[in-house]
This record gives sequence, C-alpha cells and structure tokens, in this order.
Amino acid sequence: ANVLVFGLFAGALGGHAARRQNEDRAFPYLAGQYYAAHLASALAASVLALLDRRARHASLALLLAPSRYVNWALQTREAVAAGPHPFPLFALAAACEALRIAYGHAYALHGKRWRFPNFVPLATACLETVAFVNAALASRLLFTRWLRAPQLVQGGCFALEALSRYRRHHSRDDVWINKGTRVIVGRVYAPDDHGDEVTVDLEGAPGKWRINEATFRIADGLERVKIKGAMREVCRVDGFSIFGVERCVAKAYTRETREWLWSNQGVGDGVYFRDAHAHHVAGKYAADFNAKTPGASVAVVPAVVVEVLEVTNSDQDAEFMLGSDRKYLLVEPYIEGALEEFSRFNSNTFDASLLLSDRHADPIAEAYSHFTWAASSGKLVVSDVQGVRSGSTLHVTDPQIHTVDRSDAFGAGNGQSEENVRAFFASHECRGICAALGLAHPFPDDVKKGLETVSSGFSLRPFFTRQDYFRRAVASSKFCRKQD
Repeated sequence: ANVLVFGLFAGALGGHAARRQNEDRAFPYLAGQYYAAHLASALAASVLALLDRRARHASLALLLAPSRYVNWALQTREAVAAGPHPFPLFALAAACEALRIAYGHAYALHGKRWRFPNFVPLATACLETVAFVNAALASRLLFTRWLRAPQLVQGGCFALEALSRYRRHHSRDDVWINKGTRVIVGRVYAPDDHGDEVTVDLEGAPGKWRINEATFRIADGLERVKIKGAMREVCRVDGFSIFGVERCVAKAYTRETREWLWSNQGVGDGVYFRDAHAHHVAGKYAADFNAKTPGASVAVVPAVVVEVLEVTNSDQDAEFMLGSDRKYLLVEPYIEGALEEFSRFNSNTFDASLLLSDRHADPIAEAYSHFTWAASSGKLVVSDVQGVRSGSTLHVTDPQIHTVDRSDAFGAGNGQSEENVRAFFASHECRGICAALGLAHPFPDDVKKGLETVSSGFSLRPFFTRQDYFRRAVASSKFCRKQD
C-alpha cells in the first residue's frame, strides 16, 4: 500500500509539473496532499500489522514511523520553497523512501537472520547524498534537510562492526590461548553408556562415564559472551587433548550459585555431572530427530566434566579462579559465532513472546523440544534450547530437561513435575515440522489458555504509551506466577 501511494502521487506530481512547466511551484502545492495520503496509508498499515501475529513484535516501530513521514514532508516543502530544486531530485528521494519503507516491512516480517540488514538504508542514503550534494551546497537549508549524515554515520559504524567481525572469524593470527598460561592436569569424565558408575559428594552421578586423564591449557581471563548468565563463568581452554579441537571453553559455577544450590537443592559438585548428562541425553534425542527430519538438524555440543588435579603456572590475579574452592569444570567445544549470534530459541517455562509473534519461535527448536516429549513417551521434554543457528542447523548448548516424575539426573534448571512440562507446552504451537513428524500437541487446552492470556492483554494502548507489553503480558500469566 505504501509503495502504491508513493507511485501514484509521484506520477501525479510529475504529470502536473510537466503540464505547468513550473516544477518548483507545483511541488510545494501537491506535497501536502501527497504526504497526507501517505500518512493515512502508513497508519492503516500499522494498525493492520498490530492484528498480524507475524508482525506484532514490530508494530511499535511501524506505528511510530508515520510521525517521521510528516516531519519529512514539512522539511521537504520548506527546502523546495527555499531554492531551485529540480523535480527529478524529488522523484529520486521519493523512490529511495519508498524502497526503505518496503524494505523495513519486509525485514520486520522475514529478516530476523538477514546477514546485512542495514545495506538498503545505507545504500539509499549514499545515493541521496550524492544526488543532492550540488543542490545542498547552494542552500544551507537544503544542506541540513537532504544530506543523510545520521544514516551515513550509522552505516559506517555497522560497516566497521562487520569488518571487525570478519577479521575475528577469518584472521589466521587469531590465537585462542596465549603461551605461558596456566596448565591443568585433570581427570576427565565423559558420558558413555558403556562406561562405569561414578560417585561424587557421596552420591552416585547420573549415567555412566568413561574416565581418563588429560593435560591442557586454560586462559586467565573470562570469555566475553553475548548472553551473560548469572550462574556460571566461562573461560577459554585448549581442548585438543579432550575433543581433538583446540577451541573449547570451560564453565564453572560461581561461589554464590554453588551456595544457593547446596542450600536449596542439596547438590554440590554433582551438578556438573548432571549438566554433562543433560547434554548427553539431549544429544541422543537430537540424533533421532535429525534422522527423521530431513532439511533440519540439531547438534548438541558434547560436554565433559574435568576434575582439577594439578595447576601449574598458577596466577593469583587470574579472573577465572582455580583452586580448592573450584575442583570441577564443565568443558565443551566452542560454538563458532557464539559471541555475535548466540540466541535463546525457547524457554524452560511459559514464554508469552513465543505466542505473541511467530517470528520469535524458531520452528526447529520448537519441533525438537516437542519431539523429545513424544520420543520419551511423555516422560521428559528438552527445553531452554539456546545456541547458534547456522542455516538449517541449531548448535545447542546448556539444554534443560523437564521430567514428569521427580528426578535428580539433570541440571539445576530441571523441572521435576508435570506442571513444569505443561508450563513449557503452554507457549508451544505446533508448526510445519511438528506436522511433518506427525506430532500432536499434548496439552491443547493449555496452549489455548496461553493464547487467551496473550490476546486478552493485547491492545493498541501500550504502543501509543510505549509501555513494555512483553513484560506486562508475562506478568499477567498464571503460568509464570506458578513458577515464581
């Protein structure tokens, strides 16, 4: 609709100017009509977007955008009236604006994972700047109205960021761990269905384990992550002696978290074995899912537990501390791109945003979680799927597993009741992959109530008052109140 309005009024302007052979006077006269119609079109499109679940997440930006169009119309009218302004320049500006608006709508609906989302705005800003440079130099008002300095500066910043990211990913001089760092001699416990049982904290660890020793280097500083967790710290390690790859990371719970786990869940260092066991179980379900789902796959990174036996080149000033207070580590291969592209694809509880917009719910993650429920005959569900998506493959780490019956086999975020499972499924909608696998929603009444919860709290007012709709919708959910 917006592109159509642009085309019709740009054509009317051109025809009227050609007939009158007075472009400068024709343009200011019709500019007001043109932008009034465009404002009405933009408002209508924004209101319709509010009713489209694919675009609700972007409706705030779409609804506030018309104010930009009105401002641009007034500025344009003043600029043209202030000095010579050939009509072709206005036609070019209108075409660039139409392209940006169409691109903005397309990005809002489908561009979540576009690699260069700012290319079109930057390219059109450069084109307008080059086209208007001569006219702008003739008038200070035109200079301030037409040179797209903010867009160019923003585009330059994005270009520098993209260049920096490219250099980090492709530089041959990228050193994972510097020489002279600490060296760990440790006992490695790897999940293995044919291994031996292990006792930790005077209790048996879940599953069976293959045990060997390894020596590897560990960095002194903490690793930067996109989504920083409150429970664990992350550090680089050279994992070649463990996984056959150098780029690995070690994760360790903070002292505050371990104290909380001991006082509230009665678990000490055994939590590391539970986390590694959760990786192992989720990985086996992922292998079955991949075999039955051509065109989509889930890769759960393997994880092992390392018991620290000896540390050489110890540094007391290291950010990532080792010692008697931290005897165990969880080590796993590093997911490439995690620093820039790490995402949480679903949650381990009710998540209103998954129902508010189709764009928030990753179809592979949702189908994989649903598949684990069906494959386990309704005994468990793998949730809190997070990691990096590369094409049609999800590289997953730190999964959480909810069980219907009480179980101490998995990590700290594991729910141990049917209520936890139903809270997760209350924000799960079956999509294409679920249908292809023949999966039916196990709790249809719960997801119906979840949709009613989201719809009942939905109105246009939060977008006008700029209230946080997601926070309000989640807070009003009975599922979240139960979890709290």
